[in-house]
Amino acid sequence: MGRREDELSALRGESPPGAADFLRQRLRKFEEYFGVKTHDDIRASLEVLNPSETAALLRVFVEAFWNVAKHSGASNLYLESRRVGSVLIIRVRDDGRGFDTAKPPPGLGLEYMRRRAGEADADLDVISTPGHGTSVQVRFRKRQNTANP
Repeated sequence: MGRREDELSALRGESPPGAADFLRQRLRKFEEYFGVKTHDDIRASLEVLNPSETAALLRVFVEAFWNVAKHSGASNLYLESRRVGSVLIIRVRDDGRGFDTAKPPPGLGLEYMRRRAGEADADLDVISTPGHGTSVQVRFRKRQNTANP
């Protein structure tokens, strides 16, 4: 997956690739290190995110990737982005064992992820059911660009 220092240096602005490229690189490393098949389905541009939103997104998803590696037992990991009206949704989901979101096991970093998303005024959703995998998604409200039709 790469050292956490790599992710932190990218988050500090030390010549990082764009958010989508950074996450794609992490996917490739994830598959290489953990043997979990990764799938990239980024359909909506992440370039509309400002620097603080990008940093929050990357921190949340680095944590989500680690959770898949450590806890899920997944065979597949999916990275997806979609634009629905004024909302940009970026999602990581897996086909692992899942968990009861009403009673999450300790050590998943869910509060950390919520705090990071909140710092960028984004919403974090964690959707999981035992035996049916987990989805972690961050939702950003973005204005539509109406200046250029």
